[in-house]
Amino acid sequence: MTARRGSLVLALAVALSAPAAAWADAGVPMLVLLWPAAWALLVPVVLLEAAVARRRLALTYRDGLRVAGVANAVSTFVGIPVTWGVLVVIELVATGGRALGLGTRAGRIAAVTLQSPWLIPYEADLDWMIPVAALVLCVPFFFMSVFVETFIARRLLASHAPAHVRSWSWRANLASYGAIVALGAAALLYSTLTRGGTT
Repeated sequence: MTARRGSLVLALAVALSAPAAAWADAGVPMLVLLWPAAWALLVPVVLLEAAVARRRLALTYRDGLRVAGVANAVSTFVGIPVTWGVLVVIELVATGGRALGLGTRAGRIAAVTLQSPWLIPYEADLDWMIPVAALVLCVPFFFMSVFVETFIARRLLASHAPAHVRSWSWRANLASYGAIVALGAAALLYSTLTRGGTT
């Protein structure tokens, strides 16, 4: 599907433009949208973070690719689903899995923040809820990535000062997640303006 095309923009579209009708009854477990998108984005993210490693850690580009590749593979394969699972538990404990309603501003905010891991099936509103929830989930995924990639990189770069490795992880993820959020926000804005112009 999108991953086969190898396009950064189309990969984002997996999370940002999923058809609402497909999720009308069960709600939207956002992992099924975001995890494929993360794998589709893995190569450009590794390339970007390897470039940061080359500058921040004085590595060869090959070594930077190795560190960024292994660290991102682990954070994508393990970190994303585990983090999502923890967030689902928090959502269920906090809300009992019930719909809080979209009739108030607080309800709308909760629907795409507290309930962003597994969206309630508000059929008429999933068009905007899915992309907003995807952007919201970038925040916990960012902090997970910093932690996991620091942990992995420190073991691959034992001769480097831990503070330098940690600094690389923060800067690398700021660069990669910053690019993802910027493109995602642009796609959401374009979708909103286009949808508004056709109604």
